[in-house]
Amino acid sequence: MKNMNTDKTGGMHTIKASEFKAKCLKLMDEVANTGEGLIVSRNGKPVVRIVPYRKG
Repeated sequence: MKNMNTDKTGGMHTIKASEFKAKCLKLMDEVANTGEGLIVSRNGKPVVRIVPYRKG
């Protein structure tokens, strides 16, 4: 996942909400295909974490 920062706590990539909004379908596919989660931030603060769905 290009142009993203890495969160210091869990190694997940962080992306701004505005960029997530513009690329959400592509980013959801990347999360599903790679198994790597994604943190979406607003005003520099984490808001949500996107993680792949796993049947449980």
